[in-house]
Amino acid sequence: MNKFLDQAKKFLSEGQDGKARDLILRHRLRPGQTAEEYFRWGALCETLGLKPQAAECYDLAISRDPDQSRYLLARAEVAYELGELRRAATLFQRVLRLADSQTVRQKLARVFLELGRPGAAAVVAGPLESVSTETPLRYYPPNLGPRELSPLEDFFVEDPFMPSYILPLTERRLW
Repeated sequence: MNKFLDQAKKFLSEGQDGKARDLILRHRLRPGQTAEEYFRWGALCETLGLKPQAAECYDLAISRDPDQSRYLLARAEVAYELGELRRAATLFQRVLRLADSQTVRQKLARVFLELGRPGAAAVVAGPLESVSTETPLRYYPPNLGPRELSPLEDFFVEDPFMPSYILPLTERRLW
């Protein structure tokens, strides 16, 4: 186990973000770490909002284990958040080759839309889940007659301050 990684995680859990940040920035790129350790450093960097540093850690994890879909997905999401859309598209495509997922397809489609490629987005997103071709029934309210409107007439009684253009409801045409 990596003692610096564990210490940084402990600092974060205790709410000592400043100490955790210093430790992470100082020890995250130490050589000789495993891909999983670099991945965990990247996750800690993301927790602190250090997106560029997280990207570096994820890149190191991918260089150690290029076929791990977790590492590729994390790096793709950071690339998207940093505005590196072409890089995010490439990484999301690699993730799809390793493990097909509807969530990843939707993220890749969103990236393609932002890159101005709606056709590619439509191909990646695939068919919609449940498309209904039937038109829904429309509700038309019933006609209102004197029986339905008579309880409301009390609100519109003749009043000297009321304008004369307000007629009793039974005499008005509503449509």
